[in-house]
Amino acid sequence: MKSIRNFLIIVLLSVICLVNFVAALHGYQRSMQQADQLITQQLRDAGQLLLQLYEIPATDPENESNQTHFGRQPKPASHAGLGDDLLFQIWRDNQLIALSSNAPQQRFAEARSAGAPQRFYRGKQWRYEFVHQPPLVMIVAQNNDRYTQLIETMIVESILPIIWVLPFIGILIWLIVKRGLGPLRNLAKRLQQRGDNDLSPIENHHYPEEITGVATAINQLMQRLELAFERERRFAADAAHELRTPLAGLKVNLHNLVQQAQQDQSNESLETIWALEAGVDRMSHSIEQILALHRFSPEQFNTHLESIELVPLVQECIAESYTLINQRAQTIELISSPCNVRGDRFALTTVVRNLIDNACKYTPQGGKLIVSVGTRQKVIFIRVEDSGPGIPEREQQRVTSRFYRVGGDSHHSGIVGSGLGLSIIESITQLHRGQLSLSRSEQLGGLCAQVEIPVDPRDQKASL
Repeated sequence: MKSIRNFLIIVLLSVICLVNFVAALHGYQRSMQQADQLITQQLRDAGQLLLQLYEIPATDPENESNQTHFGRQPKPASHAGLGDDLLFQIWRDNQLIALSSNAPQQRFAEARSAGAPQRFYRGKQWRYEFVHQPPLVMIVAQNNDRYTQLIETMIVESILPIIWVLPFIGILIWLIVKRGLGPLRNLAKRLQQRGDNDLSPIENHHYPEEITGVATAINQLMQRLELAFERERRFAADAAHELRTPLAGLKVNLHNLVQQAQQDQSNESLETIWALEAGVDRMSHSIEQILALHRFSPEQFNTHLESIELVPLVQECIAESYTLINQRAQTIELISSPCNVRGDRFALTTVVRNLIDNACKYTPQGGKLIVSVGTRQKVIFIRVEDSGPGIPEREQQRVTSRFYRVGGDSHHSGIVGSGLGLSIIESITQLHRGQLSLSRSEQLGGLCAQVEIPVDPRDQKASL
């Protein structure tokens, strides 16, 4: 069921049509019974009247005039005013003594059949009745066309009002259902207009009883969500404090051990300490990435949007990463055109730093990086290309998943990583209504990671 409104309209219209049809059918059947009784009574009354008009004295063998009048070949009686759709025969025993000019010489019917007695005569259907007035029997018949016309008129008059009134009933039902579902639409509109972090209760005192129950359930759900988010925020803060402090102390102790081992000239101890130091660095990096992923989730992200000149921001990120780039004897090129983007400065800085650091780490010694910044078709793009091995096309859809790395911990580059960098980039990009795309670099042959963010009209006017 895609629409409650459409469902209610269709069901109500169907029920009304069905009820009206049943009522019309019942009325039609009752009307048919009454019409049948009326026609039967009409034929009997016509027969009684005709018997009075064509009254015939009793047979007297000594009366010649009677014998002449009641000969074996009766003369058709005049039936002016009766019309061709009515005929009659008057019989005494088995002798036909009078008939209408359109009646046959043979007996029109032998006996009354069950139901509505009818006979086919002269290409027409006739309805007949017997009228007894001993010793006379009259057979009076009427053309069934009148009866058929009466039936058709009754059917049309029964069905047409239903057909005519259906559009008005449909419009009325649509208006009633629309008004009845108004509170539900208002509730949905108020929920859609809420911010991502607005978990305040909904005012439900002015809603109908059914919608009040829904609003109360939503308020209870929001309350549970707010408590859950609060526990998560506390957990992140506690984790940042409880994990960073011991790791910092551990790094200091490892540094002291390195100095002591160098003084003692113990190479085995130095290798062990360096291995421990690498593990601590990896743990610190993973913790920082997890905290960053939590900070830039939709539930925790607090937007401080401002108009940012993107090129200087990228230049600062390149300068911060240049030490690592220089250590690996890599070259980096910036291709840019002035553009402004509306976003959170810290979040966008995190995006650019992660893109550059990933490209630097996975590009071999002496490789090359190209960073491009500009505007194209009302979209601001930040593109970082490298000459590294890239990511296979079948893996490009999976590497943005949390903790996923191509090859797992046994990555061929030997670079320590947590598998969260691209996931953080994608999360921040989506918070800025943008998207992250990965492909193969046409210029350098490695990975091409591109972030696209829609141009804000206010920034577009400012750049002009």
